[in-house]
Amino acid sequence: MNAHRFAWAAVVAALLSTASSAQVTPPGRINYQGIVRDATGAPLNGSVTMTFRFYDASTGGTLLWEEVYDPTVYPPQVTASTGLFSVALGDPAHRNAGSETVFANVFASHSDVYLAVRVAADAEMTPRVKAVATPFAVNAAKVEGRPASSFANAAHTHLGSDVTTAVANATHATTADSATSATNATNATNATNADTVDSQHAAYFLNTSSATQTKSGKVVLNNAGDFGIESSGATAGGYFSDSSHSGIAYVGYGDVGIDARGNSLGGFFKDADHSGYSYVGIGDYGIQGFGNSMGGYFSDLNTVSYANLAYDQYGVYAVGSGTGGYFANSGTGFAWVGNGSRGIQASGSLCGGQFIDTDSGGGASVAMDTYKIAGSGTVSFVQNHPTDKDKVIVYACPEGDEVATYTRGTAKLVNGEARVKLGKTFQWVTNPDLGLTAHVTPKSKDAVLYVASVSTSEMVVRSVTGFAKDAVFDYLVYGLRIGFEESSIVQEKQHESYIPSFKDHRERYAKYPELRAFNALERFKGMESPARGVSPDALDLSRAKALKEAIHEYDPATDPPVQKLFGSDYPAPPPELTHPGAHGAPSPRLASSSASAASPHTEAAHGESISEATLASATGLEPALPAAERFPAARSVSAGDVLVMLPKGGETLHPCATAADPMVVGIAVQDAKDGSTVLASSGYAMVKVDVSSAPISKGDLLVTSPTPGHAMKAQPALVNGLPVHRDGTLIGKALEPLAAGTGTIKVLVMLR
Repeated sequence: MNAHRFAWAAVVAALLSTASSAQVTPPGRINYQGIVRDATGAPLNGSVTMTFRFYDASTGGTLLWEEVYDPTVYPPQVTASTGLFSVALGDPAHRNAGSETVFANVFASHSDVYLAVRVAADAEMTPRVKAVATPFAVNAAKVEGRPASSFANAAHTHLGSDVTTAVANATHATTADSATSATNATNATNATNADTVDSQHAAYFLNTSSATQTKSGKVVLNNAGDFGIESSGATAGGYFSDSSHSGIAYVGYGDVGIDARGNSLGGFFKDADHSGYSYVGIGDYGIQGFGNSMGGYFSDLNTVSYANLAYDQYGVYAVGSGTGGYFANSGTGFAWVGNGSRGIQASGSLCGGQFIDTDSGGGASVAMDTYKIAGSGTVSFVQNHPTDKDKVIVYACPEGDEVATYTRGTAKLVNGEARVKLGKTFQWVTNPDLGLTAHVTPKSKDAVLYVASVSTSEMVVRSVTGFAKDAVFDYLVYGLRIGFEESSIVQEKQHESYIPSFKDHRERYAKYPELRAFNALERFKGMESPARGVSPDALDLSRAKALKEAIHEYDPATDPPVQKLFGSDYPAPPPELTHPGAHGAPSPRLASSSASAASPHTEAAHGESISEATLASATGLEPALPAAERFPAARSVSAGDVLVMLPKGGETLHPCATAADPMVVGIAVQDAKDGSTVLASSGYAMVKVDVSSAPISKGDLLVTSPTPGHAMKAQPALVNGLPVHRDGTLIGKALEPLAAGTGTIKVLVMLR
């Protein structure tokens, strides 16, 4: 079997004389084109040794002409580009053997001629190809075997004596074998058998002179200048569809770049190694995207705001110069996430925020009406258990039928009286006329005290005559918060407000029964039991049970979904997104191209990656930059430098120069200009790296390198057998590999 494969492309006549004068001698060469591949079917590129032989029979026969193109005896070799080559046969300088010494005589003297091709040291390819029609036009230099000098030139007047044979106006070149319209015989313009080339009929090829043409089979266009295809039309620049018209696309359609539709989806896009792909217009979704790093990435052109979707463990990871995220409905509800120094800031005509627990039915509205928090649960705080590391303490705030204030402290009688100045702020928030209640607790057994008067600023406490006049006592003063005295305690029902489910508490007691003794029910049962002279389980708690049943404890197994408890206008969670395969996504064959195939948008002609700067130059757009702001920088700083603060260098940033420097602050996005640069401290950035210490793989953590301005692979220390990185030294995670030397790679910057 031959080590090379060959696709017969065309045998084209090269008698391309443009003169109409009979005195012009036609060239004795023919153009020959083909596609040459290696044994695996891959197209060859570069110089190829080839031999072309003409015989007078399909097998065996006489060798009429042999033409060799090799690097030593008959240079140069044939040049192939993506397998395609073209050679003008009939060059005497490459003739090696054969019975004919003049190439034109191969066709002038033989009725049957066959071409055989040999690549390098392979055997001749079979079968031989018969030369028909156009190659025989080489013989059109003669008419019936006679040279042009044997005929009269019809372009000027001749004497009758000049004409010896009535062949002066031979309108058909008999010996031209099918050149039916060769009036001047030197330029055979129509070859009858040219309706087939490489055994393919004319319909297989594009007709550039035709207004329209239907073409079956695929069309491949290469080396077409800056554009593979450039077209325009009154309706659209291009229209594409499959044979069943279930998928169509308009290109350059009105004011739309691409308008695509399909039975499964409107568009499918992926990178060359299948690590990122997206579906556009699929089912009920506008876009579904998937990728090894994230599902989607969006950025503005001002370089400081971006959002990652389905990124690692985050649904949405967003960064903005003002706010990480802004959400609003079509009415009066708004929310800002990561707004300045605030985590969440929200507003709405009903409340600022609403939160619910779908398991217990508990919920809370924040900033609703006159309430900071209004909900069916308690307001509690949690802290660690001081002696049991596996436990925490949960305390609930006091709750009542008023908005109360209080102040408390300790004082001492002097000569039987104490004038206690209450907390100064108490008088600023408490009603001075109503609701003041004072409590005093003496700390000696011989003291009998009473409150003589109380205001929001002072309380007077006196001793009963005959009892201790210097007693120490504790006090507690309650009041009503000013402005909240009219808070409505009983209101019309707007939605169900059940007691939240105590399912979690009961499950906890089942697992840790010893914890039950700490709750209020068990504590008060323990206190009431000896006071009433009955066992704790014999206490009558029927009234409490009836009251609880009247209010109802939420049961997630039998009660409506908790969303309905908060009103019919409360939006239910959206249905969980499913993999697009559930919506009739394209079959795997749509994504089964070669993993090494170069994307025309990311690869240059010779496989080199197109840089962001090149892309910006080509498109007229600045590349999108990560979250960044401008900082003072040394003049030596250039884009991609890893920047650090110097211990005594003020605020000016400098390229790093030591390994694993904890003073690292980010990446220079631009060259330093006017004493400053744009600094990326998160998001994506193109970063200079040096792999002299270790190659960098995709996903490796990076730290500063001794090479100025460069990062390198982080090498953790082992502490108790575990890898540990020094705090503050990590720059981020490599998103591209680099095996040797220095270079610039894409990095997800995440300083820590």
